[in-house]
Amino acid sequence: MNAVLQHYLIVALSIIINFGLASGIAWIITVKVPNIAKGKFRIIVTIVGTIILLIAAIGRLGQTTWNGNTDAEHLDNILFWILSYLGSFLIFFEIMCGLFRRSNEC
Repeated sequence: MNAVLQHYLIVALSIIINFGLASGIAWIITVKVPNIAKGKFRIIVTIVGTIILLIAAIGRLGQTTWNGNTDAEHLDNILFWILSYLGSFLIFFEIMCGLFRRSNEC
């Protein structure tokens, strides 16, 4: 029970850090290069982020064991975390670009 709770707390902390990084980079890009954070760029970022998250989730469905003793399982776990963080970063980034753009236009 303790290990499960600890795992969820680590995941929550990493999501908060990921959101903070995405927000900071989105703010810098929106302020410094406002033309890049528009229409097609945001759509592409959303699509790529969604595809990466789907790859991570669907790739995890094929996992047959969960104890992580083999090299393949370690690689699968590493790829899952990298793809999950990258995909969520892109989604957070796109959302924050939109929010910062709107706040700068007001």
